[in-house]
Amino acid sequence: MSLAITHFVVGASATVLVVTFFLPRIRFPRTLMVLGGLWAMIPDLNKGVPAQFGFVDAIHDSSWANVFWAHRFLDVTDPTDTTQAAVGALALFFVVSLVAEGVGYHLRFSEPDAGTARPSAAAAPSTPPFRLAHGVRRAGGLCSLVVGAGLFSYILRTPKYTGLFAGLGLLLGLSGIVVLLEGVEPDGVVRRIPELVSTGAKTALTLGSSLLVVALLVTLSDVTPLSVAYAGLSVLILLQLVRLWELPI
Repeated sequence: MSLAITHFVVGASATVLVVTFFLPRIRFPRTLMVLGGLWAMIPDLNKGVPAQFGFVDAIHDSSWANVFWAHRFLDVTDPTDTTQAAVGALALFFVVSLVAEGVGYHLRFSEPDAGTARPSAAAAPSTPPFRLAHGVRRAGGLCSLVVGAGLFSYILRTPKYTGLFAGLGLLLGLSGIVVLLEGVEPDGVVRRIPELVSTGAKTALTLGSSLLVVALLVTLSDVTPLSVAYAGLSVLILLQLVRLWELPI
């Protein structure tokens, strides 16, 4: 099985990615990163707990361990505790940290300072700052929406992976919608779209997504790697719904 540092770094990296792209404005992101790394190490508590806590061993050797940032998968992939895997995980963490810092820099400097008055429409620049970054972000959101919609076409073609394609399609679709709406000027949109229509659309999307999330979580009654993946998709879908409701549109 993998070294403890490998599990910690993989868990921290995964947490950083989730926080960066799904909860970019949450407080204490570094604390969450450390907690994510510790979460990934929980199945290894079987090395230090008394023997009567046999359920910890059972979790460590079952598919349930994958809930802790793919702990079981890493142990099976790296059964001899190689340092190469640890070095690779550290390299991944470095790259993820660079991505997170870049996104954080963009968020800090592309939004107006809360302590300063907002410039008038006449004085405001005709294009947003970091035009290239905004363009790439919108293009990514559009691609995510299109790919998500395309995945739904595979639902009936592959009955064995219906939940997987439905979950991925919904997650990508929601991500695309959120990214595209984040780049829209809320004042102009609010004037054109009644609040009732906006709230109704969000509510309908939330109800439909919640039904799919419930269906995916039901599969955990029989724990398999696929059902654990469904659970992970469900959590990410719920996070995207939270972001959707946080939008001022």
